[in-house]
Amino acid sequence: MSTPSDTPPKPRLRSALVLTAAAAVLTTVVLAVLLGVVVRTNSKQQQTIADQQATIDALQAKGPIVVYNQPAGPAPSASASVEPLPQVGQQRRAGTLVLPFSYCADLESDAEDWAMTNADCGKGRDILLGQDFQGLKAAASVAIAVAPREQATYAGCPAGTPGGSVPYSDLKPKTFVCVRPGGGVVAILEVVTVEGGPTAPAKVTFNVTVWNRA
Repeated sequence: MSTPSDTPPKPRLRSALVLTAAAAVLTTVVLAVLLGVVVRTNSKQQQTIADQQATIDALQAKGPIVVYNQPAGPAPSASASVEPLPQVGQQRRAGTLVLPFSYCADLESDAEDWAMTNADCGKGRDILLGQDFQGLKAAASVAIAVAPREQATYAGCPAGTPGGSVPYSDLKPKTFVCVRPGGGVVAILEVVTVEGGPTAPAKVTFNVTVWNRA
């Protein structure tokens, strides 16, 4: 007489065991793929930051910064005209900007380092960190404003002040800054880290998303 332990598994039990094993294998494969994607993404971001640091080191050897040349006449005011935006924009690029003190960047640039420089900042650059210790300064034709999280979007970007600035006291992690260079272009900068003193930070790292007019 056969004992219960000698009885072969029923077909349904065998099928269940096969399905369980297959699910385990599939889960392992999916996790491996996702892990690979995360590793590649982190590696790319680290390489971008490393490339930017190399650019910073090269630029710092060139000498002091040439600040924005403000146009003749009264300084821009909060009431200066800023064009209205449509409801929808087309994302142009997104990435990390590591901006050292006394450096400027072009948020409309497709360069990996956002065309950073510490000279000729009046030539097409949008923002500058540290001019006259004013914080994050915008070029004369560029509007800038701190944005609440719910307005950190293309259509929600505040009008801001052309040629204005965001003081160092507002450059804190998880703060959003809206920059509008004109022509329907909008950039949202999220402060990630601030390195250095409160009145002259050595470096500010931003996550940046830039949209064009759709």
